[in-house]
Amino acid sequence: MKEDNRSRDQKVAQLREKISSRIYREKEPRFKLANTIVLWMQLLLEFGMLLNMGYLGVTGNSRVMVGITIAWIVLGQIVSFVLYFQNPRSLTLNHIMIIQFGVAYTLTLFLNGNNCTVFLALPVFVATLMYNNRRQMNIVSIICGIVCTARIAMIGMEVLPSSNSMNEEVIVYLTMIASLISITQATRISWRFNHDAMHSMVDEQQIQGIIMEDVLAIAKGVRDKTGDADVMIEQLYDSAQNINKIVGEITCGTQSTSENIQNQTIMTQNIQESIQDAAARTKNAAGKATESMETVKESLQTMDELSEHSGHIADTNSKVVSSMEKLQKKTEDVKAITDMILEISSQTNLLALNASIQ
Repeated sequence: MKEDNRSRDQKVAQLREKISSRIYREKEPRFKLANTIVLWMQLLLEFGMLLNMGYLGVTGNSRVMVGITIAWIVLGQIVSFVLYFQNPRSLTLNHIMIIQFGVAYTLTLFLNGNNCTVFLALPVFVATLMYNNRRQMNIVSIICGIVCTARIAMIGMEVLPSSNSMNEEVIVYLTMIASLISITQATRISWRFNHDAMHSMVDEQQIQGIIMEDVLAIAKGVRDKTGDADVMIEQLYDSAQNINKIVGEITCGTQSTSENIQNQTIMTQNIQESIQDAAARTKNAAGKATESMETVKESLQTMDELSEHSGHIADTNSKVVSSMEKLQKKTEDVKAITDMILEISSQTNLLALNASIQ
């Protein structure tokens, strides 16, 4: 995870460095570069115009117009350089340079009879493409086209002199118009490319913003659901602890009940053993009583035999017989009690067995 974060930070730093290295992403650096190129190109072209005006001033007749043209060129160059050193990024500087060059170009075009001067405007037009100002380029192209059209018309009416034939002038004129149209269309297409690319980027950023809002909403929902799940897990954990506690208590109670049942079973077994012992003893007593009865009977027989011999013995025997009969009755009562105890013991065993099963 740390390596992924480090790699992400490095990529972000590289992208920021690339963005910082693109110095022409802002308008001001672009205007500075364009103003610099237009200024030096204008300086070179107008220097050629000065040489041409100097030649015309020496050999020609329109010395006043030549002097005005030279003064305009020199003054325009001075103003352009002063404004450039004050603020090289100024868009106003571009407008002033275009106007100054346009006037100098028009004067030179009408004073010079050579049709090559028509193409002096093309380098400046090409350099002006860097401003990416479609409206400015259209206005300048229209004015230049009007100036060239006026020149060819004045040459056709023989108002302006020309060192070339009319056919050559027409070819140069048509070439210049085609160049102006090409430059204008190139400017329009370039502006359209930049416009579409820029607005596409803006639209993509808006789409990314909407997607990011959706992602944030989903993340918030997941976070809320996670919080609810945490609360439910805590409640479930508490319930599980309570259930575990209750199960422990039930286990302890079950163990205690089991121990009580075992103790009761042992006590019941002890009672059963005691009852069985008492029954055995009662049976022995009954056996002894039976044996005694038989002995008494034998004694009665003997006493009957001896009754004849002794009346006293007869009376005694009668008492003994009576006592033995009472003893036999008591013995039978004891036997009945013993049977009852055995029955109770059997029922107790059944109850103990049922309790053990439960």
